[in-house]
Amino acid sequence: AAGREFKTNGNFDGFYCVKAKKTIKIDGNCDDWREIPAVPLKNRVIRTKDKSIKISTKDFSGWFKVAWSENGLYL
Repeated sequence: AAGREFKTNGNFDGFYCVKAKKTIKIDGNCDDWREIPAVPLKNRVIRTKDKSIKISTKDFSGWFKVAWSENGLYL
């Protein structure tokens, strides 16, 4: 109808998942992960008592790696 407008935001947070060049063995040896890029976890969002949001870079940090193949998803 005239005068109506639809707006949407298609933005999203994401990360790139690479295809594994070879099968990743689940054996405790991290050599298979050497060429897989790490996805950093840099901070933690904290909601304070007054309902505001605070970002802490000290409370939480780390990384993980993810890859895929025809056999499955590796995390």
